[in-house]
Amino acid sequence: MKLFKKVLSVFLAAVMMVTALPLTASAANSKCTSDYTISGYESDNYYCIKIGGISKADYNAAKKRKNMCICAYFEIDGVTHMFMDVSDSLISLTAFTKLSDEVNVGVSGTYSEKATDGYYSFTFKLPKNNSTAKSYVKKIAKLSTGAVTFGCFESDFSTIVSPYGGDPLILTVRNNFDFPSLSGSSKKTKISSLDFAEISSKYTYTGKARKPAVKIFDDDYKLVKGTDYTVSYKNNKEIGTATITVKGKGNYTGTKTITFKIVPKKTTLKVTKSSDTKAKFSWTAVDGAEKYQIYYSENGGKYKKLATVSGEKTSYTSSKLDFKNNTYKFKIRSYGVKDDTKYYSSYSSVVTAK
Repeated sequence: MKLFKKVLSVFLAAVMMVTALPLTASAANSKCTSDYTISGYESDNYYCIKIGGISKADYNAAKKRKNMCICAYFEIDGVTHMFMDVSDSLISLTAFTKLSDEVNVGVSGTYSEKATDGYYSFTFKLPKNNSTAKSYVKKIAKLSTGAVTFGCFESDFSTIVSPYGGDPLILTVRNNFDFPSLSGSSKKTKISSLDFAEISSKYTYTGKARKPAVKIFDDDYKLVKGTDYTVSYKNNKEIGTATITVKGKGNYTGTKTITFKIVPKKTTLKVTKSSDTKAKFSWTAVDGAEKYQIYYSENGGKYKKLATVSGEKTSYTSSKLDFKNNTYKFKIRSYGVKDDTKYYSSYSSVVTAK
């Protein structure tokens, strides 16, 4: 594991170099004769990622130098993930390792190497029945570019160099993926069958449209808005019940409807006792409040309604209390009305008086 982490830390530095490289499939190193490619296809029960275009000259130079390494990596959701293998069984294939924090996601695969028409290719195979593998394949299938690093480790594994010495061969290349089971040609997934991150059931009225963010997951894959689905909102400005309509797109079909309530915001209560039986209640006005309801608890008992006050008022006086013999707790809430339905705010903080 220590060696594995050391290897990853070296790749972290290599990844930082890629962003400055041009979008090309030919290496800049004058000695390099490779023409890198990244492609993906399905075979039996596997998703296959093929790194090709490694010339026999580069391959033989790496084998001669020993400790050859090859890597394809992809930036997904701002995090870099990679396939990696080091020859001579020093480190076996690790699929979808997150370079950002050096955590092995835990999907193992197999790989094979083959020389065709003067070029070597490495094929990494990820099992279709592994949910983590499937989720990551879905992610990279949507990416137009990836990157390839080819080189050798120095004997102490602290540095990666090209097969000829100097910087490793790192190039951004165009992806060419063909995954029928993940494309529109296959049976589309109903978006209503997926996992939706829970949103709040209530949002406070602000006078502006409320648009809670929608997050959808297909196993570990987080759907992309605009690519996998669209979102529309209705009745999401005024107090009442708002509707979110999510419509599948691309590999996803159907719709999913989500509702939430827009309610008056919570107010602040103040209680001023003026005698053993009399107290004045005052509070901050709330936009959209139709009525205010004041509740009390006597000596720790169950809360009961003390009064309902017009939404135009911000104070109320009661002469029906007994502070001499009781300790009271008070709270207040408001509500708005839409289509004969009351939409209640949260209660204010509790005020104690005796």
